[in-house]
Amino acid sequence: MELSDHNCREITDKNEIYNLLLAAQTHQWTFTNSTIVKHHLSSVSTELIAIDAEAETISMTRDPTDRALSSNCTKIFRAVNGGLSLLFTSKMVMTEDSPSDVGMPSVRKFNFPKLLRFSQQRTAIRINFSNLMDIPVTFFSKAEAPLQGKVVDISATGAKIRFEGNIVSKLSSSSVIVDSQLRLPNESLIKARTQVMGLIYDEELNISYVRCQFLEMRDDNSLQLQKLIIHAIKLLKRLDL
Repeated sequence: MELSDHNCREITDKNEIYNLLLAAQTHQWTFTNSTIVKHHLSSVSTELIAIDAEAETISMTRDPTDRALSSNCTKIFRAVNGGLSLLFTSKMVMTEDSPSDVGMPSVRKFNFPKLLRFSQQRTAIRINFSNLMDIPVTFFSKAEAPLQGKVVDISATGAKIRFEGNIVSKLSSSSVIVDSQLRLPNESLIKARTQVMGLIYDEELNISYVRCQFLEMRDDNSLQLQKLIIHAIKLLKRLDL
């Protein structure tokens, strides 16, 4: 049985950064921006309003405590959702009509981040099902044929899934699967909107492993999943695994 742990990745791929920011905006993650004032770190809430990958800018709501900002103003932004967080720094984009102290707009533009730190803090018990029971998984996509896999381990918030073959070209980190289904041993289905958080291909074994987070799930499905985990914990204790 695995308990909570912490994973952190530094991401520099522009498309992956865009997808993570878009997911954070779409699902209304809690954003803060931080600045150092007189050797003290000050943080306030903010909101990601827009992402323009072509212009390489992002638009954030203005910190009401801001005065006129200089062209070298850099802020630290953090987005949090449950056990997941994004962290990046960005410099304000100054234009000819950039605001002075008077009449400052409610939105400011910043440079698109070149590097983003993604962290995952698991707070839910994660059970390894590899040698316990088979739980088939299907990822449905309009563009591709369904992907068939099996659960390696699972928690109330996410899962690790094994797929035969190389599926790197069909999925990418931060992909959102609108329709994913897990078939439990009692033949009931758990349906969820799922986001890919990591993808590894083992060339020697010709197996792909996908880490994913459950974004949306019906209450009755969530209850079924919790019951499955409780049943698995009891079974592991009886088997002394």
